[in-house]
Amino acid sequence: MRVSNRGENPPVSTGELLDLSPLVRLHADLQQYRLADFQVDGLQADVPRMLPFIRGLYFSAGLIYAIREIAPASQIRANWGHVLREDSRACSPECDVILHSKCRSRWNGCHEHPVMDFAFVNPASTLAVISCKSLVRWPSDVDSEYAQNLRRHGVKRVWLFAECCPPGSPDRIAARAKAAGYQHFFHLYTMDPKTGAARPSEESWRAFVTAVRKLDGTSGRR
Repeated sequence: MRVSNRGENPPVSTGELLDLSPLVRLHADLQQYRLADFQVDGLQADVPRMLPFIRGLYFSAGLIYAIREIAPASQIRANWGHVLREDSRACSPECDVILHSKCRSRWNGCHEHPVMDFAFVNPASTLAVISCKSLVRWPSDVDSEYAQNLRRHGVKRVWLFAECCPPGSPDRIAARAKAAGYQHFFHLYTMDPKTGAARPSEESWRAFVTAVRKLDGTSGRR
């Protein structure tokens, strides 16, 4: 990752470094568990590993915290939750991350330090929904139904964010995601399936930060 002002790279501003900080932390945390899977698979079946659901929840929660960090003064809110149908009689599929201007209701246990912060959001207040995937190896791994389902619930923008994908695959995955109805595809880092070498995807993260901040202009006009 480019974090130095020396050499041939253009200068990095303080603001840019602040924007990149969540990427550095998330990559450092998550790639350890991905690498552990890479090293253990097929060798030691009895070695305990983090459950895929928990790791996925850790990733989506980390992304929510990152969104709150990169857009702290905006109208944007980020939560795990459901988008309600227009008539409020039914809910969308589970949404890993909902970017919204306000929520209708929250489940958080009514405590100051909740272990759950789950929001129910009306379509008119929904700015975007992010589907988080721990590992997307191939374009065929993209869920072709999810984005369309959410659009039927009134969600205009559905994004796909992968924790990890192989080097050289993001462009093909992005094309498949667009064809399936996702507005954007982002990925946190790439990992070589043969060597386990991991590399944070700075360009994708910058695009994500820009996309989030662009939503701020729509939050008061839904």
